[in-house]
Amino acid sequence: MQYSVERQIGGKNITIETGKLAGLAGGAVTVRCGDTIVLATVCMSSRPRPNIDFLPLTVDYEERIYAAGRIPGSFFRREGRPGQEAILFGRLIDRPMRPLFPKSLRNEVQIILTVLSVDKENPPEILAMIGASAAVAISEIPFDGPVGATRIGHVDGGFVLNPEYAAIDSGDLAVVVAGTRDAVMMIEAASVEVSEETVLDAINQAQEANLVVIDMIEEMVRAVGKSKTEMAAPAPSDTLDRELNNLLDGRLTRIVESGAAKEERDRALAQLEDDVRGKLAEEYSESDVAAAFESSLKKQTRARILEKGIRADGRGLKDIRPISCEVGVLPRVHGSGLFSRGQTQVLTIATLASTGMRQRLDNLSPEETKRYMHHYNFSPYSTGETKRIFTGRREVGHGALAEKAVYAAIPSEEEFPYAIRLVSEVLSSNGSTSMASVCGSTLALMDAGVPLRKPVAGVAMGLILGENEQAAVLTDIDLAVQPGETVALVGPSGAGKSTILDLIQRFYDPTDGVVAVAGVDARELALETLRGEIAFVPQNPVLFADTVRENVRYGDASASDARVQAALRAAHATDFVDALEAGLDTRVGEDGQGLSGGQRQRLAIARALLPEPRILLMDEATSALDALSEQAIRQTIAELKGRCTIVIVAHRLSTVAHADRIVVLAEGGIVAEGTHEALLRENGLYRDFAKIQLVENGATENMAESGRA
Repeated sequence: MQYSVERQIGGKNITIETGKLAGLAGGAVTVRCGDTIVLATVCMSSRPRPNIDFLPLTVDYEERIYAAGRIPGSFFRREGRPGQEAILFGRLIDRPMRPLFPKSLRNEVQIILTVLSVDKENPPEILAMIGASAAVAISEIPFDGPVGATRIGHVDGGFVLNPEYAAIDSGDLAVVVAGTRDAVMMIEAASVEVSEETVLDAINQAQEANLVVIDMIEEMVRAVGKSKTEMAAPAPSDTLDRELNNLLDGRLTRIVESGAAKEERDRALAQLEDDVRGKLAEEYSESDVAAAFESSLKKQTRARILEKGIRADGRGLKDIRPISCEVGVLPRVHGSGLFSRGQTQVLTIATLASTGMRQRLDNLSPEETKRYMHHYNFSPYSTGETKRIFTGRREVGHGALAEKAVYAAIPSEEEFPYAIRLVSEVLSSNGSTSMASVCGSTLALMDAGVPLRKPVAGVAMGLILGENEQAAVLTDIDLAVQPGETVALVGPSGAGKSTILDLIQRFYDPTDGVVAVAGVDARELALETLRGEIAFVPQNPVLFADTVRENVRYGDASASDARVQAALRAAHATDFVDALEAGLDTRVGEDGQGLSGGQRQRLAIARALLPEPRILLMDEATSALDALSEQAIRQTIAELKGRCTIVIVAHRLSTVAHADRIVVLAEGGIVAEGTHEALLRENGLYRDFAKIQLVENGATENMAESGRA
């Protein structure tokens, strides 16, 4: 059924139409303003992905040069990988939409935005944002939207809704605002110096325009929207939370607010967690209690930040690491600046040339050349790694971010008739290198004699939200890890262990730093290709109410019985499978209720090993198992050494002791790393962690031999 809705926003007609193109997509619309047209489609997989605890959403923004009546200027005369604008616009669309999907949604969701026509006046990215929201809204995919999107410019002292390219260039502020009917979800801005009042007015007016867009989408949903897929709500845990809080009786709050040294605090938290686990063991699983305890710990930590302005490591909200600046560090270049913040170090080089050296652009914007350029290089040595050197999406994105930050301070061509190229070389990364590049850019430009309007600096920020609209911002946040061989990640709850596994699988991308797979930035790999090389075994595996065979074959539906049996042998699961009444044909029940916890976990490992992954990730896969099952899984890990890269998150000493390298995390950073024996010789967190477990097991001697049984 064809249906269209049209409204006037900022003096321009915006039309959303569905039912004419891409009829087999879950949701498909075209959005038009002037002669700019964007096709937005969305599809969702029929089955949820097993063994994940995140939303597998991807957003692809596709620029087609034919949209501008041109043939691509490349040698092959065909569009290649997404350009700088396409990468940035895809992320622009993802940010406001991702939080609005149900937390329990585990089906693959893919949104594709294809620019079909551009008129060189109306930018397509805002239409793409509207189209993405509309396509999802009319589809069967559950979504707590819709989302409206508007760009507002401040031109000649007044506001302009969805300004044309010329107005964007001539104005002193351009803000993209995306929001639901109830709240602003995302803001992205570029400006010269303007007052806070002007910025707030712009956001408010843009949000009013968003309500018109939302009305359009809701009208379309009423007319042609599909029934939404019902999602199973997560099991309530109010009873467990209540009992846990009664047992804690303020002890957790006292530990968090004690001001004790990190080692003492971690030791006290571990003892408290073990105490409540023991008292709740008869009623709740160990994993459920651990999750509830971690949730309580996060709430207490967040409360300390919001109410007292103190972070977990004792720093204030605005404290940053030591900063140093140096210029003129290279003798033969036009300008150079070295910026260091803690262990983060960026060297930026400025080169000047005649305006004939401007960059020529081949995209859909009316801009044909660019006089000011910033390029960003993230060499592998900056994180102590070895890998292929190339320019990936991350480098393009960070380069554009720093370029945009400094652009308003660059003198006009009349004032300074030169082409300007900046190159930021990241020499060491342990913090926000993009913002360090902003600072390095200012230093290099000033060293080159470029008459900047004003110096520009940058800092990375994070937001902590609490109840009653409490908020606090954290600065200078970093987490770096080097993947390789068999690596174990250990540390207290909330240290970032599972976050690292999420980054490896690209559930989300780091705002700074890089995750490399086989020496290639993960962003350069197709998501399907990347995750096809990775197997993930969670703490609580998902099994289906089907046979053992089909549960294992979910890792590869084409696998023969011989391959299934081989995977079961690798997971040390053949003993109990052979003992089952129907063997491979035994039905395991919903969520594997017919099996023990250890048996369920070994089936999950067999499923993970079936496609022979290059990378195996295990997130607390042994935490709730009996000693015999844990030993079987430990043996599996040992036998896989050399065959695939293994990253293990575990708190059991016996599980991690044989890892080639153990990385100790605390408070969002790496505090130590080494072998089991080397870390035990240090008087650090790992030794404390080991001592607690050994005391519990009734053994305090020969700590270096622990975990070898």
